[in-house]
Amino acid sequence: MGKKEFEKVGKTSDIPPGEASCYTVGETLIGIYNVAGEFFAINDLCPHMGASLSAGHLEGESVSCPWHAWRFCVRDGTWLDNRKLSVDTYEVKIDGENLLVATEPNPKEDIVPNDKGRGAQGGENECGENECGENECGENECGENEGDNNNRQA
Repeated sequence: MGKKEFEKVGKTSDIPPGEASCYTVGETLIGIYNVAGEFFAINDLCPHMGASLSAGHLEGESVSCPWHAWRFCVRDGTWLDNRKLSVDTYEVKIDGENLLVATEPNPKEDIVPNDKGRGAQGGENECGENECGENECGENECGENEGDNNNRQA
């Protein structure tokens, strides 16, 4: 395997804490998120219907799709309502004030530390996933139907 390539996409000051921006790297739209000074990058397209995840609401390490509220962990790319699905993550490097993102996604099984030494792919989900993830039948693990949000645990 060759050396990983990175592309400069902007400056750290371009993305204030708690916000995100979308950049085109090659032919891929990548959302970069600033979570309390740590930067994470995931594929910007929601796998549900293609909305821009970086245009969604970022709360901690969780971003909500602006169209249908699917929630993804920006640290490891997992869909917080069903951990079987995830979006690609990309390694982020900081060079002075420059933000650099890998041109290829992280392998799903790897944990790639960012500049702060914390994982950016795989491993345990640290996004506060609730215990009621949905299954393939439209019910969550607590036995509630997908449309019944009144009784869902947060």
